[in-house]
Amino acid sequence: MEKTKRLYSFDMIRVIAIIAVVTIHASAGLLQKHAASSVEFLVGNIADSMTRLGVPLFIMLSGALMLNESKAVDFKKVKSKTLQIALLLVVWSVFYALVFQVGRPLMSGDPISGKDIFKDIVFGHYHLWYLYTLIALYLVTPLLRLFVRIENQTYIR
Repeated sequence: MEKTKRLYSFDMIRVIAIIAVVTIHASAGLLQKHAASSVEFLVGNIADSMTRLGVPLFIMLSGALMLNESKAVDFKKVKSKTLQIALLLVVWSVFYALVFQVGRPLMSGDPISGKDIFKDIVFGHYHLWYLYTLIALYLVTPLLRLFVRIENQTYIR
């Protein structure tokens, strides 16, 4: 197996994206708990707005790594990665369905709805959307690689 050269610029982008996404999640509490006229809301809004670049950075980094021409497309690897992510999506969807559609009602004395459990498992929890995006990126990568070949750049431009 050929050892690839580490791209430290990609590591730096990844660090920035991680900090940005964590900041988005941390600032959400300030936006939800405080009035729009408060200083806390303003600080949360500024932090949230300045760090919205986190998710697009992750998507661009994924694209840069997946579309790298120096690495051959291995359909077995694409299939394997897609199935791994799909499995993670199912596991976490079941977990969140159990927590929110079984655990919460049990603790509050509300009825448990099988329909809501099923819906949560099928559609997943709202913040798992990136896993759906990642599955789509893996599935479309072989097609996109046809367009980004060096010999096709004149057609692309």
